Amino acid sequence: MENLDLIYQIAMNKLKYKFNSLSKEFSLLEENNPIEHIKYRIKKKDSIEGKLCRKNLPITEENIRNLNDVLGVRVVCSFLDDVKLLIRTIENDPEITVLNCKNYIDVPKSNGYMSYHLNIVFPVFINGKIEPIKAEIQVRTIAMDMWASLEHKIWYKKGIELPEEMTSEINQMADFCRKVDVDLNLHAANAPFRIQKPKVEYPFVQDKKYAISQLKHETALKIMEEKIYSIVEEYNLSDNPNPIEHVKSRLKSDESIGLKLQRENQPLTLDSIEENITDFAGIRIVCSFKSDVEQIISLLKSDTTIQIIEEKDYITHPKESGYKSYHLLVNVPIYLQNGIENIKVEVQIRTIAMDMWASLEHKLCYHKEVDTHTKLELRRLANVVSFIDNNMEEMIGKSRELVALKKKHQKKQMQQNK
Repeated sequence: MENLDLIYQIAMNKLKYKFNSLSKEFSLLEENNPIEHIKYRIKKKDSIEGKLCRKNLPITEENIRNLNDVLGVRVVCSFLDDVKLLIRTIENDPEITVLNCKNYIDVPKSNGYMSYHLNIVFPVFINGKIEPIKAEIQVRTIAMDMWASLEHKIWYKKGIELPEEMTSEINQMADFCRKVDVDLNLHAANAPFRIQKPKVEYPFVQDKKYAISQLKHETALKIMEEKIYSIVEEYNLSDNPNPIEHVKSRLKSDESIGLKLQRENQPLTLDSIEENITDFAGIRIVCSFKSDVEQIISLLKSDTTIQIIEEKDYITHPKESGYKSYHLLVNVPIYLQNGIENIKVEVQIRTIAMDMWASLEHKLCYHKEVDTHTKLELRRLANVVSFIDNNMEEMIGKSRELVALKKKHQKKQMQQNK
């Protein structure tokens, strides 16, 4: 079985290389990139054994290899049309053979779950020979992923039975997400970001000091990433549920910097960038629930190795557009030849529901002339997303209460049996 662990690790590395390369290729399309983020996982030993037991199969290497979902890749896309594009791309990959598909988008599961599943087999070179390895690829929109992730956290492996009103409400939230997907896809179909624009060369790019500034911000960003991933790993090793769904980081592109300086009537120089661009380096922490956002904010504020310069609470006080998020501007110390230098990094903390709306609104509106109808529609959808967020928060609270009651009951029974 140890040999099988190694085989799956090598196979997962190949899948990561394949899909990360695909994501980089799509990133050349900039705003038209259909991929929001990608998640990878190798099924844990207890989950594999549990699945084989449910199938009444002995735990053997052959039976494990026959499972379709020991390796899993989840590709989260922006819009419904992007999901179709990704499915075609995967099906046309010459190394991938699609064994079967499950279309839970056109025909959702009874609980409201939506996603497109492809069970595939692909070749991996191991120990001097080619071996066929199975995997499951899930392709879904951000709205579908939001609902699935939150629904999963509300009941999965908690050993509780949800009251009928809760399951009914979860189904209602799935209907809302479906409506959001359809509405946004209509707006995205002919949106300006679908048309590629010519590249603009800004003068500061030629300044050698600009490359040094990029390196400094990249270093500060890596330090912040390590801090966040340490929090994730600590939660994964504990019995407490991990509040973080995923983390995204980026250096602001030359074009975004140039356009921002132009909008603010600032000179296109390196000095101007250092004075006016506070979000050159940015990291986004996406949490499951609103209570998780508060937890992460508290953890970051307690970190004495970084200095918080500014806070903006767009959750309590949303922007006029409907945007919600919590922003922290922090100074991250980095070590250079001439000593320590503090570099600014913007940290955004938001729920997966807030992130869904913000990511799609960004594609439709950022740096673009947007008609009044689209703006009004996005504000309306922001209210729908906020409604979903609040309801899911209420349900996770009820779920946690049910778990606490179950544990209390079990403890009482154990004491009575002594």
